[in-house]
Amino acid sequence: MNRLKLATAIFLCLAAQGLVYGVDIVIRHGFDPAWPAHARYHVALSGIHIVTLALITAVAALGGLTKARRSAWIMLAIASTVGWSAWPLGRFVAGEPPPPLTIALTTGSLAAGLLALALSYGPCFREADAVE
Repeated sequence: MNRLKLATAIFLCLAAQGLVYGVDIVIRHGFDPAWPAHARYHVALSGIHIVTLALITAVAALGGLTKARRSAWIMLAIASTVGWSAWPLGRFVAGEPPPPLTIALTTGSLAAGLLALALSYGPCFREADAVE
């Protein structure tokens, strides 16, 4: 398996993880009548944004990264660093320490994204081979 295919596979796994998480929080919390209506609105909106980011990640990985497009690499760099660091950052801002599983999962996902970026950097940024 070449580097771009491996990086694409990693980003597709991360996209699937984000998709599942986004749908899960909308279902578990967005429709939970025990939550105040405004809190349900915010969690549903957040879940929909996570699903959107996951789908964009999958499209960028399949449609751009596999063709060594620099713009796809840059988009995935933003999505994987900002996207995966948002969970612990959000908990920090809210004053709620993340549980150990959340720390492990987001750290592992961030590390996987960074690994995929490192694997795909050369093919995307070589002058002769990069397609824009």
